[in-house]
Amino acid sequence: MKGHAGQNLKGVRLLKADAHSNSPGTVTGVGIDCQGFGELLAVLTVDDVNTTGDIVVKFQESATGETSPDSFADISGGTFTEQTAAGLTVGRINLEKRMRYIRAVADIDDAAVDAACIGVLVPNKSLPVSQVAALNFDV
Repeated sequence: MKGHAGQNLKGVRLLKADAHSNSPGTVTGVGIDCQGFGELLAVLTVDDVNTTGDIVVKFQESATGETSPDSFADISGGTFTEQTAAGLTVGRINLEKRMRYIRAVADIDDAAVDAACIGVLVPNKSLPVSQVAALNFDV
């Protein structure tokens, strides 16, 4: 990769930072256009977890990015494990095997959870991002 990171990487918001409520229980991010990128490094940060609350975040893909329910399908293996305490977890999606649009969907159970999910899109044919945090999944 030539140049600085800002010229080669693209940051994206997958799920808005918020105190996500367990009513309705599901928070759906917008579809991110990943055309031209080789991988997505996703970072889930969980802050306050109220009493028995927990959050599970899965990733879905779509060829068109349409918001109709049938447009996006789950990515097998692309799920952060259930988070019940504050912390940070990281996952990677190889975009060369995926459809053009990716989105995150959070399922919140029992009580509100303060959380956000951000991502970094890495160009094709580049070296993988060096990891400090252990990957929670790698699909």
